[in-house]
Amino acid sequence: MSLQASSIYAPKVYVSRVSQCLWGVHFKVVGEGEFPVDMLAFDKCYPTNHVAASLIYGDRSTGLRTVELESWQRDSFWLPNIENWRVRGWTVVARSEEA
Repeated sequence: MSLQASSIYAPKVYVSRVSQCLWGVHFKVVGEGEFPVDMLAFDKCYPTNHVAASLIYGDRSTGLRTVELESWQRDSFWLPNIENWRVRGWTVVARSEEA
């Protein structure tokens, strides 16, 4: 499955109090076993809700899991580091359809 930037990139615009534009990118990662928590810091992202957070720290014996993540960046062309996720055994599959 080939992943293209257009399948992940779904920007949302947020203007902060200091008038700096931030771009929101929502994406999903799929994998099993221990979740690579270090990637949250590396990609400056976090789970989209409590369900996604429970998939990160919950029961690891459930097999394949899909975790929804989001990141707010100043760079409108930012994408998650697909190769770093792959090296850790997880795959960035697509952007989230939910806003």
